[in-house]
Amino acid sequence: MNTTAFSSTSTPFILALWVLNSFVSLAQHDIYHRPFPKPEKKVERLVSLESKYQVVHKDTIHYYEKGKGDVFLFLHGIPTSSYLWRNVIHHMPDNKRCIALDFPGYGKSSMPYNNDFSFLHQANIIGTFLDSLNIDKIHIVVNDIGSMFGLYYAMQNESRISSIILLEAVILPSEEFYQHVPWIQKRLFALVQKSEQAKEKWLIERDFLLRKSMRMLTKRRLSHSALQPYIAPFEDKNRRRTLKNGTGPTTFTNKGKSSQVGDELDLQNWYTHRLTQTNIPILLLYAHPGWLIDKHTVQYARKNFKNYSEAFLGKGKHFVQEDQPTRIAMEINQWYARQFPISGSTPFDLNRIDNAHASHRKIHTEITIQAPIQEVWKIMTDFSKTAEWSSYFKGIEGTFKSGQNIRVLYSLHPKNSSIRRYKKKSILVDSSLYRFGWKDQKILPGLRDDHTYSLFPISPNETKLIHTDALKGCTARWMGHTIASIFFQMPRTYNQELKKEAEKFLEP
Repeated sequence: MNTTAFSSTSTPFILALWVLNSFVSLAQHDIYHRPFPKPEKKVERLVSLESKYQVVHKDTIHYYEKGKGDVFLFLHGIPTSSYLWRNVIHHMPDNKRCIALDFPGYGKSSMPYNNDFSFLHQANIIGTFLDSLNIDKIHIVVNDIGSMFGLYYAMQNESRISSIILLEAVILPSEEFYQHVPWIQKRLFALVQKSEQAKEKWLIERDFLLRKSMRMLTKRRLSHSALQPYIAPFEDKNRRRTLKNGTGPTTFTNKGKSSQVGDELDLQNWYTHRLTQTNIPILLLYAHPGWLIDKHTVQYARKNFKNYSEAFLGKGKHFVQEDQPTRIAMEINQWYARQFPISGSTPFDLNRIDNAHASHRKIHTEITIQAPIQEVWKIMTDFSKTAEWSSYFKGIEGTFKSGQNIRVLYSLHPKNSSIRRYKKKSILVDSSLYRFGWKDQKILPGLRDDHTYSLFPISPNETKLIHTDALKGCTARWMGHTIASIFFQMPRTYNQELKKEAEKFLEP
């Protein structure tokens, strides 16, 4: 073989492939942020959540409950149950009331009264269940088929919904949804929709949906013992009628085209349209490769939802609760603290580095300080004394007023007495909201930052400091993780030193 000739002719082709792959990789970075957090290795199979039961009309609803405070209602899909949410709820703080119910026919709940497996019966259970517990308002957390029931209910009852949290949820109109479901799911639709005999064979006799889908739709491998709590409720073949007759693969027909007013696809189209109109805060949690939430669906959400936030969880498929339960809980709490700051107290403080995209790193730190917000603000903004208690941040030079230019004084090492001065133009100061910072300021060649210090009152004598930094630019693209890791220590140290300074006058 003439290797020289091969090399000279193939090099442009290989280079072109490399360039194309680079562009694809950069485009993916806008959705999926590397490095991908891996699925958790130690996921508890059994957690100490107490089973409770509530009679709702003539259905007996099983549910798990933990904590007190704002209510978070977790809704499962097919073929799972409230058990799917066990580890997420376990990692939620005790100052939030977390409830995960089993829809009729699932988990430990009774079969639906009068064999009513309909979409509307399941959706209406949500409201009557909440009424039976005297719950007026909820944050609703939805997954899979539970998202269809939950989102339909939410859009019918917006005044009862504080926020909507989506995890592998159905948020596309029915025909668009069908176009973007994975091909293997389309095959499943076709398989069980051939005839009544096919439904009976695959969903009742062979229980294909349950035994195969749970392994197929999680990134980490589930052992037989890990699958057992999901399988146990359906060991009675009579209960498998929920899978056959209820909302699911057997009812999603005709390539997503609604055949009549009021059918399930028509209801789906109604609530997905209303989702694009509502001002209720929406948080989308998604994973890679995911299943229902792919790149197209994330872009759809970004384009169509009004009061919208998102968080990338890392590696996971459809039942991400089995892959990333701790991260799900942390992302919900971190978003909640920003969205609802007055009531955003958590017993733990969330500190992390996130890859917003290829050239953008976000540093989020926070700390709870046992002191009134006015006192903490006074200490923070008395820059003549900052150097007495702060190792890195030494204060500012200039007028501390919104729109002014200042110099920020830093020591890059706590044991180094030399001070560096960084110019910051048109700073942001809002004393009424106890917040200051700056945006899009140069730090190094090819590196700019957004830096914010925000105080939130938790109680008259308790304050939350949320201290964030965003590193942007070409330097962040190539050295972002290293730089962010170095910068991460600075705000965390500042937070701890501010807490110590603010609390030192407390009575012992």
